[in-house]
Amino acid sequence: MKYAVIIGVVLILIACTPQGGNRPIEVDYKQGYDGLELELLPNYPPKEILEGGTYTIAVQISNNGAYDTTQGEVAVWGYSKALSTLDKEHEVLKVIQGRNANMPSGEFYIEEFHGKNNFIPLGSDEYTKKFWVQAEYDYRTVFNADVCINPAMLRLEAEQDSCVVEEEMSFSGQGAPIAITEVKELVSSEGDNIRAQFTLKIENNGDGELISPVIVDSVRIANRRLRCERREFDAELVERGDALLVCTFIEPSRGPYTTVLSASLYYTYRTIEEGEILIRRLG
Repeated sequence: MKYAVIIGVVLILIACTPQGGNRPIEVDYKQGYDGLELELLPNYPPKEILEGGTYTIAVQISNNGAYDTTQGEVAVWGYSKALSTLDKEHEVLKVIQGRNANMPSGEFYIEEFHGKNNFIPLGSDEYTKKFWVQAEYDYRTVFNADVCINPAMLRLEAEQDSCVVEEEMSFSGQGAPIAITEVKELVSSEGDNIRAQFTLKIENNGDGELISPVIVDSVRIANRRLRCERREFDAELVERGDALLVCTFIEPSRGPYTTVLSASLYYTYRTIEEGEILIRRLG
């Protein structure tokens, strides 16, 4: 009887223990280089219309990045006002949530533009009208990475300690088109102090265009703010891949330890989607 009770208790414990397959999967949404995506809906506008007809341009605006939009504008351009008119050419961009645990695919909505008074140039029976839908929006990038602070100069010596300085680290994006793709670390001793220098490479790896300077804010080791050589990078410098953010800090020497390097970037980004519509003459 005693053995039967023991076996019963063991079976209950096994049944109540969470199994590996049932554990929630942790997803890091702050990866990749996505931001806003524009998609023209099928038949909005239709492939062709008759001269003088009306139509609707419907664009789905999806936030595939990891951060919410704050402000921006969506617009249609490329139209000749002598040949066609829209009820509006631009509209304020709504706040759109980025990817997170509650919304793994991010939020989206549909914006509509209505066209009318479509004419064909004289001497033609049809006219292909090309247009572009663009979104300009403020966005951000938040970077976090574990780093080792270790004054050991020799690799052999460093490997005997609790952590090893990685002189160069690569990253696959932070869930935004502008990303910190590489970090180089240099740690040295200065008397009784430790001097750590981090060089962060900032690039545009998204499908759109950076249209403002990148403003750097809050570069920290844990809760300590670092001194950086500059806090603003022109769009051209970022587009060329030459934006290098160099930051340092000095502290009293102590044993090696692992901590978090973090940085926040703010900027305005543009993405564009092209469309066309064929207008045929009546009769």
